[in-house]
Amino acid sequence: MVIKLSKNRIDLGKEALQNAALQNYSQSSVVSNYGTLTAGQLNLSTANIFYVTLDANAIFSFKNASSGTGTEFQVFTKQGPGNYSVIWPRNVRWPDSITPTTSPVNGQIDWYTFRTTDGGVTWYGTSVASNLKALQRLFTWGYDGYGDLGLGDTINRSSPTQVGLNTWSDISAGTDFAVTIRTGGTLWTWGFNNNGQSSGASSPVQMGTLTTWSSVAGQCSYGHSGALHSDGTLWMWGYGRDYGNLGNGTNTDSGSPTQVGALTTWSSVTCNNYNSLSIRTDGTLWGWGSNVNGELGLSNATSYSSPVQVGTLTTWSSVACQMGSSTEAIRTDGTLWAWGLNSNGQLGQGDIVNRSSPVQVGTITTWSSVMNSMGNDMGATRTDGTLWLWGQNNYGQHGRSNTIDCSSPIQVGTLTTWSSVRGGADHAVGTRTDGTLWAWGLNSNGQLGQGDIVNRSSPVQVGTLSTWGKVVSGNSHIEALLS
Repeated sequence: MVIKLSKNRIDLGKEALQNAALQNYSQSSVVSNYGTLTAGQLNLSTANIFYVTLDANAIFSFKNASSGTGTEFQVFTKQGPGNYSVIWPRNVRWPDSITPTTSPVNGQIDWYTFRTTDGGVTWYGTSVASNLKALQRLFTWGYDGYGDLGLGDTINRSSPTQVGLNTWSDISAGTDFAVTIRTGGTLWTWGFNNNGQSSGASSPVQMGTLTTWSSVAGQCSYGHSGALHSDGTLWMWGYGRDYGNLGNGTNTDSGSPTQVGALTTWSSVTCNNYNSLSIRTDGTLWGWGSNVNGELGLSNATSYSSPVQVGTLTTWSSVACQMGSSTEAIRTDGTLWAWGLNSNGQLGQGDIVNRSSPVQVGTITTWSSVMNSMGNDMGATRTDGTLWLWGQNNYGQHGRSNTIDCSSPIQVGTLTTWSSVRGGADHAVGTRTDGTLWAWGLNSNGQLGQGDIVNRSSPVQVGTLSTWGKVVSGNSHIEALLS
């Protein structure tokens, strides 16, 4: 393994660690401008984040804590092929005096924090998370007028910029805010906040103290958010005063998560401007909130403040919302269905007539994923890896080198390697099966990640990396996880 070291950067294969130290225990020492990092000895004068691959049983010691002052640092250990163990210094105090053990499976990652207030005489250790499959970095770019990017300022970025540590597990975006989960199951928000939907800060702020959050909404809205706990309960917060879009039976806002009913069988949730839709583990589909354009699919225009089932089917597998008040969903038989507002042909019916109940989009039975969008366009991928978009196309967000709306699905190029797609207000972003990331459409705030503000009407690659995971989009900003 070749490790390249410089003053502020460590390059390891395709990965790059900045302001961190990495030690492989098959080596006796690594010498760099950081100083000497001897096997087992974490030199706290060189870094406050350590990424360690276990190639043998390890005995750790901590060196050069600031004398007489508080010091805090983090250690990430990655298990090797031999189920190796770690012995921590004797002066580390663990909760309930129970020393954690390393994850036994090759490649799994454990995350620890250590804190001292007396210059290292006594350390207080915490096992933050264990058995992690991978550490995911979060990158954001585009519009940052409300602190949308979580970077501690309000400066737009036209290329991906990392947010905090490599500890993110799930992400979602509202129009100008973000809701995320870290690997320890904690919930974090930032960005625009006028209804309690986020912290209002320009950098990540934890919401509450729970460590049982499992997933966030596929898309957040203009003013409300949602997430699931690991016990299958569903929670919403933010704007709810006009349409009951928090689903708790009231028309009131909430600045903290409130539970939707008492059920423990929710599997996913996504949000429109003023409503929400969710699928349960039994395959039923439920909606609540605004229904002015029939976007709840209930054959009426009545709004509801508690969940109401959409039809009687138990075969819904995924659902997505378009911020312009329309909805699309896939059933387990691979068919695609849409309903709600149809001002730009986004329902894929060859017309611009609204529908208040689900109507099938074509006759194809090979749809695999649907697109949450901040605009009036829809999109989906098929099992053959093709990508299809339709509806509004005023800035080339359909990726077909034109700006012509269409009222039925049209393929984007000829590639068969698309795995996901998300839509902003007037742009789109998608991932391919090779892990590359692509964007197109409006670029007035650098949301296409090209280092400029030039619009594109066909897909352009964002950087050169090939380990992108989940990607989501706000109005004019993008968030993406990178392994």
